[in-house]
Amino acid sequence: MAALLWAMALPACGAVKPAKFAREAIKACKTLDINNGVNKLNAAEDTLCAAIANPRTRHADRAAYHVLAADVQQRIIDYENERLYLRQGYDTARYFASTLRLFNHLLACDSIERQPDEKGRVRMRHAALCAERLAAHRPNILLGGNFHLRRGNREEAFRYLDLYLRSADMPVLAHRHYHQTDTQLRRAAYHATVSAYALNRPADVLRHIDLALRLRIRADHLREVKSRCHLALGDTAAWFRDLRIGITLHPDHTHFFTHMMDYLREQRRFDDCLAFADHMVKHRPHNALYRYARVIVLMAQSRYAEAIAAADEVIAIDSTHVDAHYDKGLAYCNLAMIRAETKADPRDKEGVRRDIEEEQALYAQARQPMETVRRLAPDAKSRWVAPLYRIYLKLNLGKEFDEIEQIIHNL
Repeated sequence: MAALLWAMALPACGAVKPAKFAREAIKACKTLDINNGVNKLNAAEDTLCAAIANPRTRHADRAAYHVLAADVQQRIIDYENERLYLRQGYDTARYFASTLRLFNHLLACDSIERQPDEKGRVRMRHAALCAERLAAHRPNILLGGNFHLRRGNREEAFRYLDLYLRSADMPVLAHRHYHQTDTQLRRAAYHATVSAYALNRPADVLRHIDLALRLRIRADHLREVKSRCHLALGDTAAWFRDLRIGITLHPDHTHFFTHMMDYLREQRRFDDCLAFADHMVKHRPHNALYRYARVIVLMAQSRYAEAIAAADEVIAIDSTHVDAHYDKGLAYCNLAMIRAETKADPRDKEGVRRDIEEEQALYAQARQPMETVRRLAPDAKSRWVAPLYRIYLKLNLGKEFDEIEQIIHNL
C-alpha cells in the first residue's frame, strides 16, 4: 500500500521513478527467497500499474510501463522454473497466474501503441517485442486453462481459455495465422464453452461455441446449448434458427423437434406443424416421436378420426406408447360426445336408438386404449380415472363403474 501511494504521488515528468523501482526489484530478486522476492516484485508491479492509471502519465510511458510490468511477471515465472529445476517446490497456480498477467500487460501495451499519442502519432515501438513474447507464452495460457479445468475451477479455466482463443484474432498476432496453424483452438473452444455453460453465462457460451462445434464432439448437445443460450438472452429469431439447423443436422436429437413443435403450436401454426412432422416422418418413418407429433396437432385441431389413425401408426411402432393410447381413447370419447350432441328428433325412435348405439360403440372403442393407459401407467390415476368413469357409465358396466367410483372417492 505504501508503494502504491508513493507511485500515485509521482509528478507527471517523473516517469523514470516507477521504472527504476521495478528494474531494481527485478535485479534484486536473484535469490530463491519466496517471501521477499515475490513480494518485492508484486510491489513493483503495483507501482507501475498506479503510474499507468495516472492520467498525467505520457502515452509512450504507459506502454513502456506495461512492458516493464510484464518483465516483473517474467521474473516470477523464472523464479518458479528455478525452484522446479532445483526440486525445491513449485507453485503451479502462481506460475500460471503470472503468465496470465504477463500476457495481459503485453496486450495492453500493444493496444495503447495502436492508439494515437498526444500529438496524434501512432508509434509501434514495442510491436515486435510484444508479438514475440506473446507467441512464446501463449501455449502456457492454454496449459493454465487446462490446469484449472482439472481442478474443477470453471471460473479461472474460462479466463485462461477465453484469452487463449481471443488472442488468435488479435492484430499483434495476426501474422501467426493461428486459425490455420493452431490445432488446439477447437478443443480449447469446446472446454471454454462447457465452462461458461456450467457458470450459467449464456453470452460467454455463445462467444466460442461456433468454433467448438467444429471439433465435432457432442455437436448435437452443443447445438442444444446454443439454442438455449439464445433463448435465455431473448433472441427468439436466433433460437428458432438454431432449432431448424439442429433438426436438419441432428434429426435423432429430440430437443430441436419438440421445442420447434411446441413453438409452432403455441403460435397456432398447425399447418406448419403437420408439414414439419410429415417431413420428419418421411426421413425417419420408424421414429415414434415424429409420428406422435402428428397426433398432438390433429387433436388440437379436433380432427379426431385422423388423430386415431395417426395414434395407431405410433402404437404399431411402440405398443407401450402411453400418450398414443391415451389420445386414441380420448379421441373416441370426444367423437362420442359430438355424436351425442347431434341426436335425431326424439319422435324418431329408430333414429334415437341408432344414435345411442353409435354413441355407445364409440365409447366401446375408447375403452381398450384407455384401459391400456391404466395398465401401462397405474400410478397416473388423475389421467385415466375420469375418462374411464365416463366410459363405464355410458356402457352401463356396473362392476367396473363401482371400482372407478371408489378410486375417485379415495382420490
